[in-house]
Amino acid sequence: MKQSFLKAKDLQLAIKRGLTPELLAEEHGITVDELKAQIRLIYKAGDGSRAQSIYGQLEANRKKAHCRGRKSKEKLVPVHVTGNKVDTVLHVDSESEPEGPEVTVSEPKSQDPTLEELRRDEATLSEEKMAYESQREQLRNQLREEYKKMRSLQNKMDCIKKELSECYSEYDYTSTQVDSIMHDMHEIGKLQKEKSEALERVRQIISEKTAITMYVYNDGTIETPDNPDFVVCDEGFESLKGYFSEREECQDLRVRDITTLARLIKICEKVTERIILVCDNPELEKAILAIRQSD
Repeated sequence: MKQSFLKAKDLQLAIKRGLTPELLAEEHGITVDELKAQIRLIYKAGDGSRAQSIYGQLEANRKKAHCRGRKSKEKLVPVHVTGNKVDTVLHVDSESEPEGPEVTVSEPKSQDPTLEELRRDEATLSEEKMAYESQREQLRNQLREEYKKMRSLQNKMDCIKKELSECYSEYDYTSTQVDSIMHDMHEIGKLQKEKSEALERVRQIISEKTAITMYVYNDGTIETPDNPDFVVCDEGFESLKGYFSEREECQDLRVRDITTLARLIKICEKVTERIILVCDNPELEKAILAIRQSD
């Protein structure tokens, strides 16, 4: 038999039918302990006295069955339930009567409930109604809290949406500003490059105009025809002749070339402008470059 779960109506009907706990448990495919657990679950409201009362009434049906004169050891096994009618098989103990064929009997229909039974039903229904009202009130309070939480979350989401919308607007504006600034920087960079190139050209022109070009001839003559105001001053060059004659860079120079080199060094010591040398003698020009690199 498939296990089923009892309701309060099933328990009241079982009491009226005179079923014992064992018969009711077997009828629903459960054990007596499971029946007790279901009764406690149905009547969980209160202190548990109602559940004890219902189970006690089922126990009392066993005593009522004995009082109706069942002196032989009989046992009713429920086979089929139809409405308030229970078909049972009567087993007769072998000690009281000889074994015979199984006989199917039907209990008479239950009579109208008594006033005491109606009052018990009223108390049961009242307790159940109060339990449901209590549960409904708890759910109502819980529903209020959930609604309150929903409103709070909705307000929070609205604030987040508003803030997010403002962030999007500010981001778009900032992105436009970034693009504009980068464009301006690019344009200014091009202008800066142009000005730098122009400045270099001007400096080159200034350098050329302020530079002093010295022409050094093969006979040792030094002059500055492009700068007529420049005074060639080589005073003290004799002290440098011995120094340059010993340097390796000047080993291939003539004595006249070493004298010219010493004069050039003394002239350049007193000049702050840029000097451009134009030499007729390539060996002298080579020695001058070597000395500049080594010094």
